[in-house]
Amino acid sequence: MNESKTQMNWTKSQLLLNGRVSRNDALKIYFTRLGARIDDLKKEGWEVIGFWDKTEHGKDYVYKLISAPSEIGRITPQGLVKINLGIYQSKQGALGI
Repeated sequence: MNESKTQMNWTKSQLLLNGRVSRNDALKIYFTRLGARIDDLKKEGWEVIGFWDKTEHGKDYVYKLISAPSEIGRITPQGLVKINLGIYQSKQGALGI
């Protein structure tokens, strides 16, 4: 698996499991191209917003999931679970599933 695909899988899993992913989360695993992967996801139909968030150590840039395409399944620690519910949304912008 190439690095770009691995980064995409990690980014998707973070968004689907947590509803968000931050620049600092990515940097902890030496992943410096989070913004590029988010851009790729947007081209695939994902709706993600980015904003600065205050942290205990200063601030961090965070990407929050608003919705994912209906053909995307939910990724769990046990693996990919295919769910066909249309666009996944919740009040918090994370997945409501």
